[in-house]
Amino acid sequence: MSAAILLDELLDRDIRLIPQGDRLRVDAPAGLLGTPERAVLAANKYALLGVLARDEPEVSWRAEAMHRQVQRAGPLPLLVARPGRFSPGTCVSCGEPVEARTAGPSYRCGPCARAAWLVLDDLTRVTRKA
Repeated sequence: MSAAILLDELLDRDIRLIPQGDRLRVDAPAGLLGTPERAVLAANKYALLGVLARDEPEVSWRAEAMHRQVQRAGPLPLLVARPGRFSPGTCVSCGEPVEARTAGPSYRCGPCARAAWLVLDDLTRVTRKA
């Protein structure tokens, strides 16, 4: 099931997803989300964030910059929003500060991570159609 269809089904059940950085906040009536539903959300988290991010200005300009770097053939380059701005503690893609996470190092800020996901998702859709 695609993330867009899953999102539509959640909205039909009065379940709202709110992107907060690289996390999803769930707004649902009490008792509506059980363990199986939470597992589906966790398994599709990045796809859902991508669908929700398409209209975010901070994600869309990054995705546009990354799309321009993709060639028709050959290896996929490191997708960056602003080339040459990386330094320790900043996003490898745009140079903005990266929030510290407890589960290992972070190399991209949330908007750049979602933008890269969107570009890669678009590429896999094109590849599947070919």
